[in-house]
Amino acid sequence: MNELIIKIGPLFWVLSVLAVYALAVVAERILYFHRIQINTGDFLRGISKLVNAGKTDEARHEASILPGPAARVVSSVLAHAGLRREELRTVAEDSVQMEVFQIEKNIRGLLVVATVSPLVGVLGTIQGLVGFYSQPGVLEGKAPSLAMSDAVYQALLSSEHCYSRLFVLFLPGLPLPPDCTFPGTGRHGGRLPGV
Repeated sequence: MNELIIKIGPLFWVLSVLAVYALAVVAERILYFHRIQINTGDFLRGISKLVNAGKTDEARHEASILPGPAARVVSSVLAHAGLRREELRTVAEDSVQMEVFQIEKNIRGLLVVATVSPLVGVLGTIQGLVGFYSQPGVLEGKAPSLAMSDAVYQALLSSEHCYSRLFVLFLPGLPLPPDCTFPGTGRHGGRLPGV
């Protein structure tokens, strides 16, 4: 392992920090979504029964004790139960916007990692190739084959290290904001193509 780190060079540590950050964000998001998971259908049926029975306060209380965005939106709407339908719609839309912000928390950081990691990998590739071409006699066609293979190996390792981390980051098919573009595919947002 130490030999691999030495071969990749100092960019190994930059890529490792980016990978650890990305894994921390993915783990935090997985735990968050697991924690807020409720059966929305059953929840809405129960709330609907309480509201139809005229027990709005009890319905609001039930919505306020449950985790998750759906429960918070319903609780917000029930808190303003005396408003007209259009005003309730505005309250619901505002509440949904606040929930979207909470759901997308730290996703921008993943986008930064997804953007910066390939650039660091390419920088490592260029660094390895510059190391190869800076050896004496390379430009005259007299390069020793061992030195040549070491420099090219370093260049390829840094790219491989970068792209393997990037692939693992997108493997779960995490939803991305609509303004995210996948290079070379022309697709925007949603999930990674093919996942």
